[in-house]
Amino acid sequence: MTTKDDRRIRRLAALISALLFICLSATAIGASMSGADADHLLEQRQAFVEAERALKRGDRRQHEALLNDLHDYPLYPYLLYTELRQRIARADSDEINDFLDTHADTPLAPRLRRAWLKDAYRKKRWEEVIQAYQPTTNAAMQCRYLHALHETGEVEKALEQVPKLWLASYSQPPACDPIFAAWRSAERLTSTLAWARIRLAMKAGRTGLARYLSRYLPENERYLVDLWRRVRNHPSTVLKHRLFRNEHPIVNEILVYGVARWARRAPDKAAQAWGDLQPRYAFSDDQVAAVQRAIGLRYARRDDGEALRWLESVDERWADDRLREVGAITALRDRQWEQALDWIDRLEAAGQGEPRWRYWRARSLTELGEGRAAMQILSELAGQRSFYGFMAADHADLPYSLNESPLPIAESEIDDAGWIPGVRRAREFFLLGRTVDARREWHHTTRYMAPRQLAAAAALAHRWGWHDRAILTLGRTGHLDDLELRFPLAFHEPVVRQAQQQAIDPAWVFAVMRQESAFSPDAHSPAGAMGLMQLLPRTARQVARKTNTRYRNHRQLYNADLNIRLGSAYLRRLLDQLDEHPALATAAYNAGPHRVKKWLPENSDMPSDVWIESVPFRETRNYLKRVFAYTAIYEQRLGQEPTRLTKRLAPVPSRLGEAAKPGSG
Repeated sequence: MTTKDDRRIRRLAALISALLFICLSATAIGASMSGADADHLLEQRQAFVEAERALKRGDRRQHEALLNDLHDYPLYPYLLYTELRQRIARADSDEINDFLDTHADTPLAPRLRRAWLKDAYRKKRWEEVIQAYQPTTNAAMQCRYLHALHETGEVEKALEQVPKLWLASYSQPPACDPIFAAWRSAERLTSTLAWARIRLAMKAGRTGLARYLSRYLPENERYLVDLWRRVRNHPSTVLKHRLFRNEHPIVNEILVYGVARWARRAPDKAAQAWGDLQPRYAFSDDQVAAVQRAIGLRYARRDDGEALRWLESVDERWADDRLREVGAITALRDRQWEQALDWIDRLEAAGQGEPRWRYWRARSLTELGEGRAAMQILSELAGQRSFYGFMAADHADLPYSLNESPLPIAESEIDDAGWIPGVRRAREFFLLGRTVDARREWHHTTRYMAPRQLAAAAALAHRWGWHDRAILTLGRTGHLDDLELRFPLAFHEPVVRQAQQQAIDPAWVFAVMRQESAFSPDAHSPAGAMGLMQLLPRTARQVARKTNTRYRNHRQLYNADLNIRLGSAYLRRLLDQLDEHPALATAAYNAGPHRVKKWLPENSDMPSDVWIESVPFRETRNYLKRVFAYTAIYEQRLGQEPTRLTKRLAPVPSRLGEAAKPGSG
């Protein structure tokens, strides 16, 4: 549920972004527009807001009066849409179709179409529902359409499409109930399909849905769903053999599910239970492999010596590259270089060709004394601008390859992109502080652009200071070598100032910010992290208190200067807590210091590259690699010679307080 505070936060964030955008883009926009045109556009912008307010309060006379002067304003379609949407129940299909045809290039068309379909469905105007429908991933719309088909006599066409909607691991919306009921009445729901959906629900952890679905099973099978739910909560139930005497095929699935789930909590107990169960039941080869895999992966995550034995036990027919990668990482962590090579050799050809595994092949060969073969791989990798490319360059004693190449786009192409209607609408919304609408328009307009036009749009967004759109849009072109666009020096002054005050590397701060928000001041993550450096409010409050920074509420985290100040101070605090080790501090910024302390090597120091590769969280592993690659790039962007990553990343200590200083390992 959205609260008033949430809405206020979003409005404030939008306003801050808008003000920033206006400041950064005023010069660039003015260059392509006369003063009179700019003044006229400003007047229209104000009139647009007034027209919206008039419509909201029901003053249609003022709305119509203002509308007459806005026909050439980029956001004019939004006023028409809002007015039409308000009276959708009274509008006729011709009027709606006229809007849909005229404004098909806007995000408004699918929104109006959904509203039209819902209204027609509510009134049981089945032919109109069918007319309004267009293929979509929206389950509610699909179900309404299928129900309309059913009601107009196209029964088979409707019912044959239901299983795709039925087989979901989650509850479908209420709009699907009528067509599901018709499908069941036609006796299309079999116990096989019921079990298939129960299986999906259980694997997704939606036990309530599984219990609800059990009503569609034969009465003598329903207890098996309750048993499965019990096993989920108490995996040790798998050892109560009297409960599993039924020969239904699902019994073995429940047992395998239970052992695999037990492995997540206690792999030793799961392994013992599997030893008891395997002789008692006729498990299939893939079920055996599934259990061995689950136990092996959990042992590997815990850095347990049993990991490799269990991973090796999985029959190669049932192995995949994820299993092989974990085997290789486990061997690397244990300094078992020959085993690491063996696991790498088992990867699919595409996997072996990835920079990650080419690097680790070379590192393993080096440790095994095969320097010439290793050097050939390292020399090739050193030509890449990436974490592995930079690390390879270090080991081969070669310079870093930044491979910078400015975007080959003419100024006239960039100017032309600024006149695309959807781009103009996005710009207007941004200037109005409506970043959600601005991004929606940008996405809708750029999604079908050819690479060259995308590149022009990216350059335009960069010119405006809309860096997150520039970065994301350029990323879709395949041209990734324009470092000015991909790694902007946005917020340069506060970043350098705060880095100096905290005695940390400004390139590191830039790299963290680039990874966290792509320089979007109003960024807000699902976990609640906010602003440029994606600070959690409780973290910001703690840092503010320790640094005597005035901080009243979390809405302030959308203020760029304050966010950079607190984020930089938090990086300093993490360095202080974690022996001044950049890898540990960076991992802690992403995953929290409490986790990082658990990830320290058990017995002896570990090379940083091995430690980074063996971090249990995929997100944090990738985060570390990107941040350190970006740090080297930002050093170059700041006019410095990039610091060697091997110099920056000392071995990771087994205990804090005994760390080697950066550059000593």
